[in-house]
Amino acid sequence: MNHKVIKTNPGVCRNQLGFTLIELLIGMAIAAIVLAGIYAVLEDLRKSSVQQVEVSTLQQNQRGVLAIMERELRLIGMDMQQSNQFNPQFCVKDVRKYAITDSAVDANLDGTPSGSPVLRMTLDLNDDRTVNGDETITYALFDSDGDGLPPYELGRSTKYTGPDVIAADELELIAEGIEAISFAYAFDADDDGNIDRQVVVAGEPPSIIWAVDTDNDGRLDSDLGHNLLPAPVRPEAIRAVQFWILGRVQRPDPSYVDNKSYSVGDQLIQPAGDEVHFRRWVLSEIIHCRNL
Repeated sequence: MNHKVIKTNPGVCRNQLGFTLIELLIGMAIAAIVLAGIYAVLEDLRKSSVQQVEVSTLQQNQRGVLAIMERELRLIGMDMQQSNQFNPQFCVKDVRKYAITDSAVDANLDGTPSGSPVLRMTLDLNDDRTVNGDETITYALFDSDGDGLPPYELGRSTKYTGPDVIAADELELIAEGIEAISFAYAFDADDDGNIDRQVVVAGEPPSIIWAVDTDNDGRLDSDLGHNLLPAPVRPEAIRAVQFWILGRVQRPDPSYVDNKSYSVGDQLIQPAGDEVHFRRWVLSEIIHCRNL
């Protein structure tokens, strides 16, 4: 029997053994870099998605408030029976500022900068031309956690406990994440059927006067530029409402910095400290009380 001896090439055998340790380390390092990059991209996408969802939720909340307030403001003065027996009590009733308290403490008048404006009106909801117990509607901010810091909650109440108080425990939550709210009012002081206007720029058409109550006496006395009106105006003369809602997301984003100043009616909100890491959005709208 013949036996053949097969000789192998030592260099070929070495190549068939696999990668060297150095090659493995280099491959692992490259893979780690690639995976780290992919993770960073995915994490940025996740954070961006979360922030977009929060901002979208905030915007939807505010638009929901707009829909409710717009419907009710346009109901002021409506006479569904066309009786021509309009009750002048159906109007905007209160334009003053109140304290922001928690949901267990009644809010009292507070004309200081820490006070918050409310919107209180009466509607003839059952069309009997009489103001009943549940036909005074109030919109006001309250602080559910009682820490005295924004964001707050916006509540709506149909309970009227008195002219100078808001029963916080009767406010029904309609929006969260509200940092500030403001109202300004257009009026017909001489009751001629036309909203009062003033010339701001010579040669330009007269502009609507948007007024506020700066001394908290229940009457409009100044425009948004802090110019005094010729005479105080009672709420019964209000014919349109402009409102602003400054909303804020619930969670901060350390990579986001907000250095903008927000004009909210006659208020100027400037984020500072850790507050600059929250995203915000302002909703502003003009609603005409078309039945007044």
